[in-house]
Amino acid sequence: MFPRVTGTMFETAWTTFDCTTAQFTSKCVPYFLERYQAGAGPLRRAWLRASLRLGWRDQQRRFRALAEADGVIGVSRGILAIYPDRLVGGGRGRVVHTLPPEVSAPGAEEVQSVRDRLGIGDGSIVLYAGKLSPGKGTPVLLAALPAIREAVRGARFVFAGKGELAVPAAPDVHALGSIPQRDLFALYAAAEIVVVPSVWPEPLSRVLLEAMRLGRPVVATRVGGTPEAVVDGVTGVLVERGDAEALARAIAGLLLDPARRAAMGEAGRARAAEFFREDRIVDALLEAYQAAADREAATRGAA
Repeated sequence: MFPRVTGTMFETAWTTFDCTTAQFTSKCVPYFLERYQAGAGPLRRAWLRASLRLGWRDQQRRFRALAEADGVIGVSRGILAIYPDRLVGGGRGRVVHTLPPEVSAPGAEEVQSVRDRLGIGDGSIVLYAGKLSPGKGTPVLLAALPAIREAVRGARFVFAGKGELAVPAAPDVHALGSIPQRDLFALYAAAEIVVVPSVWPEPLSRVLLEAMRLGRPVVATRVGGTPEAVVDGVTGVLVERGDAEALARAIAGLLLDPARRAAMGEAGRARAAEFFREDRIVDALLEAYQAAADREAATRGAA
């Protein structure tokens, strides 16, 4: 569920969303507050604690719904794996991958125009798109920047998105906040690498699918459904979550190898077109509904 945590309070690694109230209050709550409450004012701290209580209640309702369902659909094997087998096992859990959005590749003039308008100068672009938060791995990428700078001169680090974390100011760092989707597509096209450094179990990142559709190589972490989208060494590079050193090596290595980047980008485009094609996903969805209907019919017949 979360990366390994070390400290005087506890050291553990969670792999499923299946815990008791005592475990939630003694492990999950301190972990969350340690990362999201630092520097927060009284109102923010009160809101965070209230959100934890509501989140726990929501999880209990979700568990009850899963237990009563005839079938459960997950967008990846990775996301189903974090739920206990008693809720999604026995053939009830089915994978129906996310259908990638239709992405029209922007032309070179549009790409340059967006780059100029957003104030991104010359140099290779490493793109991070998404919420700026500990769960999304933003701090890990920030920790990796010095090593990347040392290995590769002139790279630019572009952060598109908002969140709880502030991106430190630097000449080679561009914190854009939320931007229109078309501008984001232009940044994908401009980027040498798209990075998804999540530490939480990412179900199936839309950023990965968009980057693949536009032929961009990716560096991502082995979490959730990411390994089902990214073929390590073929369409991108996978590293362990929370490992800033490995992340830096992977990014720097690709920045220094244009031929490998190009090959990975084309392989990613082909994989998105084949593995995530519409008819395949629709067929999987229909099969999941049929399996649930068959299960319900069998249950009624037994009764």
